[in-house]
Amino acid sequence: LDYGFAGKEVSLESTTLLLSQMEALLQGKPSALMQAAIWNGGFYLWRFGICPNLSTALGKAEELIVSGQVAQKRAEIKESLRIHLRTRNIVENCL
Repeated sequence: LDYGFAGKEVSLESTTLLLSQMEALLQGKPSALMQAAIWNGGFYLWRFGICPNLSTALGKAEELIVSGQVAQKRAEIKESLRIHLRTRNIVENCL
């Protein structure tokens, strides 16, 4: 089936450029990585039963990225990790 995605492989020229493209993607801005992220995210949304079919999952993945929900979840995870690591360091220093 054709899901309306076509494109060329994205060349990874440097780590700096890759990180910049990934950050733009997470902010919902156009990026060379957008189609790959939609495909990857969509596949997992469908595969784990969150969406009933791949077409729906691809649309949902795009929505989650563009709306900033992926960036928000990333921020939540980073904050949780920061708190966990800080708590762990406090406990270790008390031992």
